[in-house]
Amino acid sequence: IPAGPTVADEVANAAFWLGAMEGMHSAYPDIREHISWEDVRDNFLKSAKFGIDTKFTWFNDKKVTATDLVQQELLPIAREGLKSRGVDTGDIDHYLGIIEERAKSHMSGSRWQLRAYTKLSKEVSRDEALTVMTAAIIKNQAENKPVHTWEMPEAVSLPDYKHARLLV
Repeated sequence: IPAGPTVADEVANAAFWLGAMEGMHSAYPDIREHISWEDVRDNFLKSAKFGIDTKFTWFNDKKVTATDLVQQELLPIAREGLKSRGVDTGDIDHYLGIIEERAKSHMSGSRWQLRAYTKLSKEVSRDEALTVMTAAIIKNQAENKPVHTWEMPEAVSLPDYKHARLLV
């Protein structure tokens, strides 16, 4: 689970992880009966490399995308895990809803950054692209909007941009 990029995203990440850990223990007391250590290790390495685009080997050698795994398997388990610990239903709906929408829209913080930078770097210099992208991140963080709701930044967002020079 990646960090942020907003407080809302981070709380959603924590709720999802904690709920999934609690729920997984209840649903599968001995997970080793369902997935091998080798598959777990391989899934970890693939997710570090491909992020939200990962295709996992899941229980009973089932192949599943990260977004499908989240939506079909892990969100229901996380929901039950949080309920079992007495978490408020409104909070569960709100924060797991953020995770669900990120999975549906296939968007994460890193994916947004890659898409934003790729788009901007075709329009302006590298320095300008990074400046516009950083300004958009800061604006969205200040508004505490979950990353799946962020618009792609536009190069014209910083009309007064002045190229900076570093002197050593």
